[in-house]
Amino acid sequence: MFYAVESYRIWEARKDTMNMANLNKYIGLMYGKLKRFPEARQYISDAISSYQKIGFDRGIAVSYHNLALIFTQENQLDSSLYYFALSKSIWSNYSDNSRIFEINNNILSLLKDKPEKESFIDSFNQNLAILEKSKVKQADLEVFNQFRTQKNSPSQQAVYVNANP
Repeated sequence: MFYAVESYRIWEARKDTMNMANLNKYIGLMYGKLKRFPEARQYISDAISSYQKIGFDRGIAVSYHNLALIFTQENQLDSSLYYFALSKSIWSNYSDNSRIFEINNNILSLLKDKPEKESFIDSFNQNLAILEKSKVKQADLEVFNQFRTQKNSPSQQAVYVNANP
């Protein structure tokens, strides 16, 4: 953390708002990993403010996503969904299907026990449409899902990777 703070001082002296925002975003994620959620939220919020000053939508979208992840760690479902939706709306403006797909997967994971929720159904259907456009084969998905859902040890993962180059 020391190096991050020192780096921030350098960017601040140079008045480099973009790098200051990037660093705040990463410091926020580090605090989230340490379960220091108030600090995590504050740093990520500072990053959002900086990105807004310079009009960098993609940085805002990533920061909203990161806030959603922090709220997910805190078991604050409504806040998580809110920030995932904000991030998704920005990525939709750029038609960035890979980011949208990832956000949808996060939403599906949060709502897996509540499939009647409208956002669960919307996210599921949107991901199906993205997969159809990408021409991913169902068999590939089944193998991936099997691998992803198993509680594999590193040695079992190595066997899978070596068998499926």
